[in-house]
Amino acid sequence: MAGLVQPTSAVRRIKQYLLGDISNRKHEWADEATKRMNEDLILLDRFYEEEEVREDYDLEKKAIKEQYQPAIELSFINGGIFYLQNDTQKNKPEDNVFRFILGFWCA
Repeated sequence: MAGLVQPTSAVRRIKQYLLGDISNRKHEWADEATKRMNEDLILLDRFYEEEEVREDYDLEKKAIKEQYQPAIELSFINGGIFYLQNDTQKNKPEDNVFRFILGFWCA
């Protein structure tokens, strides 16, 4: 008997859930980081506006953006397949799907 949820489908569902959860949260930290980045870029521009040689300007600008640019990174580290058995008289099929996904996600 095939499982109710295939591993690729479980990963896709987990990804959709996490992206939805992240997008529904408040991200004040990202606003603050963007504000700080813009302040540092203005300071960098002021520092280099009187300089004739701006060879390090691009490197420093890139470093500031890498340091302050808000980003959220999701990566799949580990997973497992769990076959759960339960009495079908007591539980709905949706419960089995949720337990499979939860078990796959927490592995």
